[in-house]
Amino acid sequence: YSYIRDTGVTTVACLPYMSGGGDPTRHFEASPTGSNQCYSTCQDSYRAANPGLPMRFVNGRAGTTPMVFRGEAQIMQALVTHGPLYIAFRVLTSFRSPSTYASHDYIYMHNNATGTQRGSHAVAVYGWGTSTINGQQVKYWKLINSWGSGGIPGTRGEFRIERGRDTAGIESLGAWTIPLDLSDVSTGP
Repeated sequence: YSYIRDTGVTTVACLPYMSGGGDPTRHFEASPTGSNQCYSTCQDSYRAANPGLPMRFVNGRAGTTPMVFRGEAQIMQALVTHGPLYIAFRVLTSFRSPSTYASHDYIYMHNNATGTQRGSHAVAVYGWGTSTINGQQVKYWKLINSWGSGGIPGTRGEFRIERGRDTAGIESLGAWTIPLDLSDVSTGP
């Protein structure tokens, strides 16, 4: 967080995140060649859409700390207040491609979240919903990752995790964002 607050990071429009099997040829230019290389200018598509604009960095507001939200109600309110957030969950051995959960409306259910922990992962949470499965209402989080077509069929990396039961620790690990310095943001002509 301190690095982002003090130095800033580029916007996704300028330098999109391309890891995890997304198809960069359909969305943006391929990454620099060689290992551990960084971009020093914005992507050609960004420069074409924004001629003459410099590479933009988004910084956290000086003197701030990350905002963390835990529990179903806090995360839902944070989404309404702040928009999409980063959220963490435990990757258990039972976690597979969302297509595995087609019979549960593509929801990774609490009762299926079993096995040993393989690691943890952070993704974006952008909303919530409910589905009727076997006659019962099941609440879920709407999430997205950079899996390309590896998410719910017909999406670009979307998936769902059951909400309100702390499935894979998603509500206790929590969601977060940073207070942004928006002093240089233009909202229109």
